[in-house]
Amino acid sequence: MIESTFCVFQVELLVCAYGFYMSSSCLSGIDVLLTLASTRVESYLFEGDFISLARLLTAVNNFQSLHFILDILIENGQLELLLHKRAAVEAAMESSASVRGFRMAVLSTLKHFNPNDLDAFGKVNT
Repeated sequence: MIESTFCVFQVELLVCAYGFYMSSSCLSGIDVLLTLASTRVESYLFEGDFISLARLLTAVNNFQSLHFILDILIENGQLELLLHKRAAVEAAMESSASVRGFRMAVLSTLKHFNPNDLDAFGKVNT
């Protein structure tokens, strides 16, 4: 339980730092942060903390650099969680380009892992 709480705290710090680096246009800071986030993913996965992984992916919104988190979530049957987390982010005023980028990334991953799951494709597009 303590480890899981610590994971949530770490993710929130990463999200806050990402927001700071984005607002200050500090590309080197964003690169360092994404590298740090990448090193933490294995511990979140070990804990089975898919909520933290979904939060990190949807809040950081860098699907190219964090595509492996999307792969992990889809592989582990966490599409519903991912879509739920993303809906919360979208409600907090995301740009339409960001929403399209998210949907494209999820659809691409679904095509790789579940190419015949039409129900999953439908969930992403709604």
